[in-house]
Amino acid sequence: MILSDSDMVVNEVLGANRIEIETGGYVHFDVQLTNSPHRHSHYEVCYVTSGAGRYHHGGVIYDLKPGDVFIADPGVTHEITSYDTKDLALFFVTMTLSRVEASRAGPQDDVIESFRRSHRVVGPGDEALKSYLPLVATGPGGFRNFAAREALKLFVLEMLSQLTTVQYPEEIEEVKGEMAFVMAYIDRNLRRRLSVEEIAQAAGISSRTLRRRFQQLSGTTVAQEINHRRMRWAAHRLLMGFPVSEVAEFVGINDPAQFTRSFVRAHGVTPKKFQSTYKPGRLATQTRP
Repeated sequence: MILSDSDMVVNEVLGANRIEIETGGYVHFDVQLTNSPHRHSHYEVCYVTSGAGRYHHGGVIYDLKPGDVFIADPGVTHEITSYDTKDLALFFVTMTLSRVEASRAGPQDDVIESFRRSHRVVGPGDEALKSYLPLVATGPGGFRNFAAREALKLFVLEMLSQLTTVQYPEEIEEVKGEMAFVMAYIDRNLRRRLSVEEIAQAAGISSRTLRRRFQQLSGTTVAQEINHRRMRWAAHRLLMGFPVSEVAEFVGINDPAQFTRSFVRAHGVTPKKFQSTYKPGRLATQTRP
């Protein structure tokens, strides 16, 4: 087992929640094949970068594969192993959550509130998560500024989103599959104009049904969900150093004014202000594809 420590810390208030995050680093289960059963008072959030293994959490065993996100809840005994393949590798962070006097809420606070209400232990990740690693996994003497800390916060919020479970009424259990398809369809087509009618047709349901299910199950609209996912990608691309106009085009918004308004609603500042404040600099050019 090899640990690559980067001691980056984020301590921020988001709405009614204070979130404290600290990077742990990379762990490789190639020589030491288990970290032994243990527990702690904080959350531990992990992203599988390669290989395969098993995760024991509270008496339940989960298979792990590249891209998976998994969490150790406070006080729950857990263990990570890779006895069969001896090749599991992951990156982990520690996290604590505490309540504070509520301030202005926003999309990021909504992520934490949804996570607090209900979350799974293991969930599938996506390509956006892997793209964060060059920004957040820097060692001593590496990239140390607001961009890296902002990237770390976004990285963790994205992982929490992957772990958040939607509470579906038992009598409409089949909605799970439909909504999973809808979310995947939106993610695949964020770079172009999307309509409720198109998404509903692709899912094999009516537009009215799609709107109603979004309101019932997530408390939001289809348009709000599309915009949230676009602005998530936009923030990530800006941190990587891409020009604002290119980022707007990438997320399917051709009107610069509309892109700026949407970004301000999601992140509280303009795209240019966001990018200049967090100055990606040298590392951004290294992470561009």
